[in-house]
Amino acid sequence: MAEKISVASPERVQFDGLYKQAGILSKMRRYPEAIAYAQRAIAIFPDNPFPYIQIAIAMAYMKDPASSEWARKAIYKAPDNGHCWAALSDTFNLQGKWAEGLEPMRKAVALDPDNPRFLSFLGQSLIYLKNHWDAVTCLRKSVELNPRDAEAHYRLHIALAKVRDRKGSQLHLRKALELSPDNAVIQNSLGWRLLGKGRRDEAEEAFREALRLNPQFEPAKVGLGDPAGRKKGLKDALLRYSISVYSLPQRPLLALIQLVVLIGTFGSVNRYPDLWELKVVLVIFAVWYAYFLLAWLIVKVIGKRRGVHFF
Repeated sequence: MAEKISVASPERVQFDGLYKQAGILSKMRRYPEAIAYAQRAIAIFPDNPFPYIQIAIAMAYMKDPASSEWARKAIYKAPDNGHCWAALSDTFNLQGKWAEGLEPMRKAVALDPDNPRFLSFLGQSLIYLKNHWDAVTCLRKSVELNPRDAEAHYRLHIALAKVRDRKGSQLHLRKALELSPDNAVIQNSLGWRLLGKGRRDEAEEAFREALRLNPQFEPAKVGLGDPAGRKKGLKDALLRYSISVYSLPQRPLLALIQLVVLIGTFGSVNRYPDLWELKVVLVIFAVWYAYFLLAWLIVKVIGKRRGVHFF
């Protein structure tokens, strides 16, 4: 007896085509067109939550405050679907509202506790909210469930660095690079780690690779001393000199030695106030130490504003 072959209805075929096309357009960052296709899909099957999710995420990338309402429409259609809650969280996260996005992502994980993607995104939210130990727990479970997820390894590398597990952090950064060598974010992270170790030539190579993959990636521009495309001038020069100090080998040890020498010289000046040579030495060390701290501060402030993760 021949098997019966199920044939999808014309409406289903049309819906699937529109939904797929909306997804393709979103990946191409053509968000208005993606929204239009998703709305046409909703007109066919208004109770399917996934086109609502597509619209919510597209609007969030467009910085439209109504994006969260579209995610809530998806939740209304399917309150027990973790993807709907994850979409609501994403609409907040893409606006930088990490605290507001935390509970919806927790809800998504509660509905599907073995979904590695949900665990990875929850870990990301916890990193931004400085709950690093919980982030490590979530991300470790995520990479156990899906060892091939480069972004989860990358996020775990950040979380482990925040809790001072540098060996584990380096291990997961290497794994992320192995799985996704063409990821600009991961290449940039490698660059900043190398820069902090004083390996400036290797760091610049990683930054250039990140910019080859994404020419507009600002954290990599900062690593090369470029103030995010601003007009060249004093800020550019300050950043470049600051990067050169930040990337000195054994930078923390040098800072400690400078501080000890500065304190010792100050004590000698108090003991021998008539020795002008000591005063000159004190001024030189004071200026150098102040510049050292200022350079560190310039890199940190500009870097954090441009999305750099420091370890």
